[in-house]
Amino acid sequence: MEALWRKLPAGPNPPREVYVIVEVPRGCRNKYEMDHEVGAIFLDRVLHTAFEFPFDYGIIPRTWYYDDDPLDAMV
Repeated sequence: MEALWRKLPAGPNPPREVYVIVEVPRGCRNKYEMDHEVGAIFLDRVLHTAFEFPFDYGIIPRTWYYDDDPLDAMV
């Protein structure tokens, strides 16, 4: 099974307009990560502080950066 982030295009008009696969929704204390081999999102850790993500956080499909992960995005 091919991973979703490899199937989706980067966006309708990259780099100006891109799609984002949201891994962590705004207001959440759970940190999720994409397992790029399996193509699924899993719980990486729970933040045990008052911190909540103030934005949606995720990845841009069909991109790759030096840290061996797709490019991060905040929405």
